[in-house]
Amino acid sequence: MVSAEPALDPRPPRVVVPGLVRVAAAVVAVALIILTAVVWFSRRSDSGVADLGEAGLVTAWALPVARFALNAWAVLTVGCLLTAAVLLPRHGVELTRLAHRWMRHAAVTAGAWVITAFTVLALTLSEMFGQPLSAVLNAQTLLSFISSVPQGRALLLVVLITGGLAVTARFVTTVNGAVLSLVAALAGLLPLVFTGHSAASANYELAVTSLAIHVLAAALWLGGLAALLKQGRMDRRMLLVVARRFSRIALGCFIAVSLSGVANALTRLDNLNQLFASSYGLLIVAKAAALGSLGGIGWVHRTRTIPRLEHGAVPFLRLAAGEVVVMAAAMALAVGLSRTAPPPSAAAPMTPARVLLGYDMPPPVTLARLLGDWRLDPLFLIGAVVAAGVYLAGVRRVRRSGKVWPARRTVAWLAGLLFLVVHTSSGISRYSWVLFSVQMAQHMALTMLTPILLVLAAPATLALWALPSAGRENSPGPREWLLTILRSRWVWLLTHPLVALGLLAASFYALYFTPIYAATMHSRLGHWLMLVAFLMVGILLFWPIVGVGYSPHRVSYRARIALAFASLPIYAIFGMTVMMSTTVIADDWYTALARPWGADLLADQRIGGGIAWGLGVIPMLVAQAVLFIQGSRRGTREIGRAEWVSRSGPHDQRRASAPVEKYDSRLATDRFSWPAMPSSHVPW
Repeated sequence: MVSAEPALDPRPPRVVVPGLVRVAAAVVAVALIILTAVVWFSRRSDSGVADLGEAGLVTAWALPVARFALNAWAVLTVGCLLTAAVLLPRHGVELTRLAHRWMRHAAVTAGAWVITAFTVLALTLSEMFGQPLSAVLNAQTLLSFISSVPQGRALLLVVLITGGLAVTARFVTTVNGAVLSLVAALAGLLPLVFTGHSAASANYELAVTSLAIHVLAAALWLGGLAALLKQGRMDRRMLLVVARRFSRIALGCFIAVSLSGVANALTRLDNLNQLFASSYGLLIVAKAAALGSLGGIGWVHRTRTIPRLEHGAVPFLRLAAGEVVVMAAAMALAVGLSRTAPPPSAAAPMTPARVLLGYDMPPPVTLARLLGDWRLDPLFLIGAVVAAGVYLAGVRRVRRSGKVWPARRTVAWLAGLLFLVVHTSSGISRYSWVLFSVQMAQHMALTMLTPILLVLAAPATLALWALPSAGRENSPGPREWLLTILRSRWVWLLTHPLVALGLLAASFYALYFTPIYAATMHSRLGHWLMLVAFLMVGILLFWPIVGVGYSPHRVSYRARIALAFASLPIYAIFGMTVMMSTTVIADDWYTALARPWGADLLADQRIGGGIAWGLGVIPMLVAQAVLFIQGSRRGTREIGRAEWVSRSGPHDQRRASAPVEKYDSRLATDRFSWPAMPSSHVPW
């Protein structure tokens, strides 16, 4: 007998929403209209970045379209990976079947990203050489472009990153792999940031930092929204969960895009009148209007459409489709901004110092100018503010749970961050570009003094205490990811005392006695990476020596003292070598600066060698003092343990261990015992 009961449809239900094809057609139409207007206007004015007529009409019209396509595929890749790694619910460390589908979509969009990146590379080459594509598409010209021109190197890096994503994304099976793929996709957005108008801005640090934040936040915002439209077609049951999670991300992205956009505009315009008196300013006004409308749409989403998703997804998806079209218009305006020269600045004429440094040559160095002549570095300033806020939030959460967190650790953390800001934003940073001696003082401070304060704050222990555990049934969260990182072989290897000493020696000898130092001075990005490397080397060195709380290596008290003394010859030999050298390090850089107040380069270098020799002793004295205090506290603890046991009366060894453990639990603020964790969350 045939049952009258209808058969279940194994496919997820679909919703009647605006067709993705129609949305894509609207996006393309709006983008083409805006790009056509931008190219037409740039060819009829003197504000273009190049004489586009020399390269031919194909390059003139195809390059803006290719740049928009490059951004579009990049955004779609980020959206697919964001959905797979963050937005979809998880059950364990393995990706769900739906997340696997998103990873396959990411592989396809990354492949299209590779193709458009190579297309942009070829068209950029044609424009820069002022020749048609047929004349520049040969191996010799391409090799010269990607090896000697910053735009060529940046586009080559994008091709390599996206090519790796296109190959590996399809085979990712774990949540951690999806997160790493998302990080790689976001990294693929950054190379072009360092070769646009921001790279030539007088306020390079603020321009590049704000633009990087702007690009990353916009990609997460637009990519996530486009993924929501696709999710509405794939599986309606997951749409409510994904939309609620994305709503919080979108709010943060809107704030980041707004603030970074204002900051970046301030670096390009001398006054507000230029907003309406120049084509560049008008494009900024149009983009700000688009951003304002997006903010209004987001408010409607949070207050009306998302709360009503349980009753129907059509209003939400229709409004999201309109939001995607508006975002596409804003992205097309951004391409127009990259093709339009900013208005001429009324600043002082360009000098060798302004070309190389981005600011005028500072006056002769004095102690007051070292401490008071500030030029804020947004990268380290924002990082320090965020690190301070996160640490204080963690302390608050730990204390609310009833645990004790020593105030001295909070003071050490804040003092270390303040020390970091002073050495990267005060006159020390300004003069470190001009004088080798100040550069060496900055190096010593970031490697020796700041890390001691940071490791004494036990940030890893605080994070493990403050972050909630996901449990066996839930997907791994930030705490499980942190545990995985701390227990990984790479962290164990890098924090090994002998490896840390080797990295310390390399930060001096391999940097200053090779062309690497001169290369970092000629590149702002390289200089930033050098300062970050200084800080990380110091943290890896002092973590096993004076660090409290969790440490990958349990080093005995005597071994810590020996390690502290083992680093002294590194500074001493390096300092003596520099002081006795007759060759100026990075001579071409310091000579090109043409300091009007003059300075003997070799004499200044010898002062830097003396600083490395002399200041190397101070951090070791600080480390020895910390070790002495820790040893004294350890001795006091041992005496207290003995008195506790003696007051417990005569017991055998087994019964005596109980009061000792109780006493140790009272003094456990400097130690961290690992909680019981499911083995599935910790692959190592």
